[in-house]
Amino acid sequence: MTFLCLLFLCACQEGAQEQTSNTATAPAVSSAIPDIEVLNQKLAEDPQNPQLYAARARAYYEHDGYDEAIDDLNNALRLDTSNVAYMHLLADVYLDYFKSSYALKTMERVVELYPKRIPSLLKLAEFQLILKKHDESLQTIERILKQDALNGEAFYMTGRVFEDMGEMDKAIRSYEKAVDSDPDLSEVWMKLGSLFAERKDPNAIRYFDNAILVDSANIDAHFNKASYLHNRGELQKAIATYRNIHRIAPQMADAYYNCGLAYMELDSLDHASAQFDLTVKMKPTHIMGYCYRGVASEMKGDLTKAKNDFKQALNLAPNFERAQQALQKLESVN
Repeated sequence: MTFLCLLFLCACQEGAQEQTSNTATAPAVSSAIPDIEVLNQKLAEDPQNPQLYAARARAYYEHDGYDEAIDDLNNALRLDTSNVAYMHLLADVYLDYFKSSYALKTMERVVELYPKRIPSLLKLAEFQLILKKHDESLQTIERILKQDALNGEAFYMTGRVFEDMGEMDKAIRSYEKAVDSDPDLSEVWMKLGSLFAERKDPNAIRYFDNAILVDSANIDAHFNKASYLHNRGELQKAIATYRNIHRIAPQMADAYYNCGLAYMELDSLDHASAQFDLTVKMKPTHIMGYCYRGVASEMKGDLTKAKNDFKQALNLAPNFERAQQALQKLESVN
């Protein structure tokens, strides 16, 4: 057995033995789950196929079968010792299984074996960030930049580290370097938009627009832009942006809800009610959607409908004080 295989078998064995206060026990995952059952049959016919073990590991992982996923990745790596994708997946399983130290060790071992592989270095830097190892993460990023001085993903990761440390000016400068190096990083444009929005800086719109230009399906960029316009009192522009979201993501309840609030501020009660109707249609548990539809109905004089909506809000949240007070007020009138 090669050194690499031994290395990852060791990682799996260590991870299985790790006991910490926040370690969760993986539930037994039924092999009768259709995708797993199919892979079981294929593995019975071809038990030396590492791709099948890796596929079943991913299926178990998606169903929270962490121990099973680790076992299958162990087998996949035994059969294909150089497959970095299996190693990355193993690290992800450990991380989600609350075995963060073994997730980190796994990625450290990958980088020891492939010291110039940039995707692995980026993943290691991200894991170090997740574990609040800021200095180590920055050191890993520096290794990337020595190979590729204009790597946009590395600058983005640097910004994330500085932001997590609370050093916002440094974070912004790093994000700006990221998009200077790679203008197609939609998530970085959006990050810049959000940070400038927090500072009430009108440049936020330009950043949100760039995020949307790069990826028109980036719903978060549309929603954050609309929210920023809404907070600035540019209600018609906000409504237009919310309506763009309706076309791109017609199931997004919060876009209808926020659009309804904007119409309320414009005293356009019928339009507001229509948006709140869509809110609760898309998400029947949207408490505030019922509450504000009740407010709109009360303002229009439809007290029966208003009462029903306040009651529905209270059915979902019995201690919701605002709905309690609104309902008491209406019942006291009658």
